[in-house]
Amino acid sequence: MDNDVDIVVDDLLAQLKGVTAASKEIQKDEFSLEKEELEKFLLNYSGKLIKGTVDYVEEVKQFITSAPDSKDVDALSKLVGASASAIESLNKILLQDKANEAKIQVKQMDIESKKELQDNSNERLGLSINREELLKQLVMDAKIIEVED
Repeated sequence: MDNDVDIVVDDLLAQLKGVTAASKEIQKDEFSLEKEELEKFLLNYSGKLIKGTVDYVEEVKQFITSAPDSKDVDALSKLVGASASAIESLNKILLQDKANEAKIQVKQMDIESKKELQDNSNERLGLSINREELLKQLVMDAKIIEVED
């Protein structure tokens, strides 16, 4: 009987040592987030959080419908509110990104159209020649003037 107790105690001690070692390993894991990875991190983990919350809402909703309790209903409403807020935040980020892309495209189109209008205006005025061609043309068109002393 003492042998059985010793085995059980040794087993418990081994389990406790394993938990301590595992907790030390978890504490050593440092978290680092670079500025370049911030957007990806926010989008990935926000999405995971929202999906997990929505799944949890479904589970809690089924539990509450079977045995409603005021605390459970309050918890569900807060959970739904948090999920809606997180989804709204991600939606704002998406809309802002799309608005920025649209602004960039409009600005590029504006620059291209102004450049094209300026090129067309220069061609109509004959301003599309370079300096060398202009000098050659002036020399060829020049009239010789005789000066008397």
